[in-house]
Amino acid sequence: MDYHQIDIIKGKAIFYKYKGSKFDISRDLGDEYKKCYIPQEIEDEWKKDIINNLKAEIKHKSGNLRIVAISAFIQINSADEAIKMLLEVLKCDNLDTFSAIIICESLKKFIDINRRFLINEEQIYNIKLVLENEKKKMLSSKIYIDNSFMILPYMNDYDFSEQNIVNRIQNI
Repeated sequence: MDYHQIDIIKGKAIFYKYKGSKFDISRDLGDEYKKCYIPQEIEDEWKKDIINNLKAEIKHKSGNLRIVAISAFIQINSADEAIKMLLEVLKCDNLDTFSAIIICESLKKFIDINRRFLINEEQIYNIKLVLENEKKKMLSSKIYIDNSFMILPYMNDYDFSEQNIVNRIQNI
């Protein structure tokens, strides 16, 4: 490889814009990122930095911003790391009901397609226990939905009624 062809500035801008998601980069930019000739070692460093930034966002943000960071974290991590993070976030004191539902549904997806993620039976059992406990906790608590979800343009038609939220919890 000719190291004079490396375009670190452009490559880093693209990599960070897409939060390290190779799928999103290739889908949106095709060969543009490839032409930057970024070595794997540099991508690995950028990925670590992005993961640390996402962890901070997940810890300090709430509502939709937290869920967006969680989605990005899941995209660039292993199933094990994603599951650990989802389980950890469920322990947060400031988690609104709608966020908890989304996180529980994400965990449930890992169970539903466990062969793809190579989750073992012990993990599945533990996730099911957590989901059952979260479900009971949500059904016995006052429903709280972070306002950030309700103001999203693509959620204008979503039914945030208590009955719909309860139905969604029951389907976990």
